[in-house]
Amino acid sequence: MEFQTLILLRNNNAQFEDAEKVKVEKLNIIGTLGATNSTTATIVGYVRDKNSGEPVIGASVLVENPLVGVNTDPNGYYSITIPKGTKLLKIRSVGMKKTERNILLHSDGKLNIEMVEDILPLKEVVVESERDQSSQAITVTDSVNLSLSVFMCDTLERNNSNILSSLLLSSDLKGNIENPANYFSDDANASSAVDNLMLTHGWSRFIWTDIEKQSMPIEFLPELRGHVLTGRIKNQLTGIPLSGIATLLPYPDKTVQLYGTYTDTNVYFLLDAKHFSGKKKLIICTSQPDSLVQIKLNSPYATDFSSYWLPAINLSTKEEIPLTIRSISMQVEEAYKLKGKDIARARTDSTTFYGKPLEQYLLDDYTRFPIMEEVIREYVKGVRLRKRDGKFIFRVNNGLVNTVFDNDPLIMLDGVPLANTDRIMSMDPLRIKQIDVMTTKYYLGRLSFNGIVSFRTYDGDLGGFQQDPKKFTIDYEGLQAQKEFFSPKYETMAKKVSRLPDARLLLYWSPTFTISNNEKELEFFSSDHPGVYKAVIQGISQNGKPVFEQCSFTVKPK
Repeated sequence: MEFQTLILLRNNNAQFEDAEKVKVEKLNIIGTLGATNSTTATIVGYVRDKNSGEPVIGASVLVENPLVGVNTDPNGYYSITIPKGTKLLKIRSVGMKKTERNILLHSDGKLNIEMVEDILPLKEVVVESERDQSSQAITVTDSVNLSLSVFMCDTLERNNSNILSSLLLSSDLKGNIENPANYFSDDANASSAVDNLMLTHGWSRFIWTDIEKQSMPIEFLPELRGHVLTGRIKNQLTGIPLSGIATLLPYPDKTVQLYGTYTDTNVYFLLDAKHFSGKKKLIICTSQPDSLVQIKLNSPYATDFSSYWLPAINLSTKEEIPLTIRSISMQVEEAYKLKGKDIARARTDSTTFYGKPLEQYLLDDYTRFPIMEEVIREYVKGVRLRKRDGKFIFRVNNGLVNTVFDNDPLIMLDGVPLANTDRIMSMDPLRIKQIDVMTTKYYLGRLSFNGIVSFRTYDGDLGGFQQDPKKFTIDYEGLQAQKEFFSPKYETMAKKVSRLPDARLLLYWSPTFTISNNEKELEFFSSDHPGVYKAVIQGISQNGKPVFEQCSFTVKPK
């Protein structure tokens, strides 16, 4: 599979520069001529970052003819024994520029080496001003699921692991691996280094027979369709859990949604609340009188935490400047960002849970009566309104057999079931926008109803109707709205010269997009912050091969 990346700029000032060649310094003479009769000598030293002074961990130090190589330890220290004479010492590390030293080795000696960070692994694009439009063009010859991030490079970026090292190395080995990407470099000793790594770390694998012996109760079920709510219902007087109790979960809203089930033999109820998102006022109803039951809603959050201990953060004084830049960037972005632009519209079901009603009455199309009883008797054909012992009784027509149901229907106001018919009959009908009627037996999971009569207000907020204080009511936040990456677009001159600051260090982020045997172009704009930015693309092809590539560009101040 071929994979190619290219930075394209919508700017005539963009300049392409060739990659820097490996720079070899003057001859380094090590040791004293004739000090020993041995044909070999040992060189020791440290490999460090020239800018930060930090040790370069896992760097390869090698010579050719004959091939001898070692890796630096966690302190950047190396020790290599090679034949005496004139040699070319090669130092390689992922994320650092290739470094080479000409040496004349007479005897044992010391040679410290400084490396420079390589933030331009491919061709560099130089942008002469800020807020320019850029695009990342990606060409593939196979179907690939990719992610792309474009961010500013600084000394805080130390973890150079990528999808290659994670899938092919880190996931199968025990413990922490320093500089995992180094084992996938082009170094001649990378293969032997992997063998040594396997011997020291060991292979982390699962033995299914041991896993099957473990008893692991499932506390939280997978939420395949939506948010899952669980709870328990007890007798208020005795405290004994009740099983076989019909449980309904409504919340007042313009889109009438209702979830229902029975408490099981373990006296728990489980509600699969599809499309339940955002902050809601939940009202849990049961088939028992509210004064006789006690309802407990379980927390959706786990109470067990990992016992893994994280070491204290040790910040170097050399990191003060990049940390300050990032802190200011976050504060500016929070102060001036467009509110709500990063919130994706939540997927909601615009229809009611009972679908299209068999009878629908938009009361504004009729002469408005001041009394609800007149509205029901005059307009709603599918409901038979009766009075018994001074109380109103609803009976719904069974349209399938042209009869009337013997028992009460499900009566709702903005999706909230009502057990007391007199209360809805005493409500001001001018607050009701429409009345929906289902003149058939309706099934909701394991529950069934003898028809449905749904009253809906204009705003879906119960229209001032006061709920029974004995009902279980709780402010509950469902699934949070999905966030999407947002960045401003400077497509006009007015936007380019806007005085609103743009201190973004993350110019673009797309966690997933798919390309199939063609080229795709993703556009983004640079910010007001000059510097070197890196574009990292990684993903997995259709045949399971990991893909990783990176390139960079520079934004120069005006």
